[in-house]
Amino acid sequence: MANKIQQAFDNIQADTQLKESTRQFLYANRRKKARRKTGLILTLACMVLSFTAGMWGYSWFQTPVSYVSIDVNPSMELALNSLDRVVSAYSYNTQGSEILNGLSLNGKKYTDAIKTIMESSAMNTYLTADPELVFTVASDKNREVILEAGAADTSRQMGHDCHSVCTDIETAALAHDSGLSLGKYNAYLLLNQYDDTITVDQCRDMTMSEIHELIWKYQQEEAPEKPEEKEDEPEIDMEQNYIDNTAVPVPSAHDQEIPHHHGGHH
Repeated sequence: MANKIQQAFDNIQADTQLKESTRQFLYANRRKKARRKTGLILTLACMVLSFTAGMWGYSWFQTPVSYVSIDVNPSMELALNSLDRVVSAYSYNTQGSEILNGLSLNGKKYTDAIKTIMESSAMNTYLTADPELVFTVASDKNREVILEAGAADTSRQMGHDCHSVCTDIETAALAHDSGLSLGKYNAYLLLNQYDDTITVDQCRDMTMSEIHELIWKYQQEEAPEKPEEKEDEPEIDMEQNYIDNTAVPVPSAHDQEIPHHHGGHH
């Protein structure tokens, strides 16, 4: 009888230990799952943040904020990011396409990109006969002057004279809508002030030299005539003038010696 009672108590104790170990196992298992879930959530969050930061950085790096056009007869344009590096290069006519074809410009500093373009054999054919080389820059007011100076200095260091012009970023948008490079569109706007019958399509097929020649002719027609220059008058000797104009006193009759004639009777 005593053995049966003891065995019953042992079974109860075993059940209690089993329950406790089972509870601890389940608790530990839940904690592991929670840790895994938390780790997975953190990992996913980090991946999302990294992806978002990467996309934002890529978008920021690829966003153009300035433009530099290079126009002779070929018309090309470099779009620059906030680090003044090329994010894209466009051509606006066949000649420009021939020059840009095969050139790797993206990611380069804009001055290095200009050197690469001007050193290309395709571009050299347009730079040998004293061309009208024009750099036109559009950016915010804090950058446009710096970019313009950089483009002009780069060209002159390479032995090529050029004209450089600044305009605003809104003009760049209008130029793109019209299908003209920034430089040609800016020249078109100036020419249109003298002759409003000139169209964008006409300017598209003109070289920069032809556009500037028309502008120059209109400016000459509107320029006021210069007054005729008077012939140089002889210098006046003030001392001699004073002497010549000083009245010389004429002797009076009383002051003159009147000769006496002595008559005699023969």
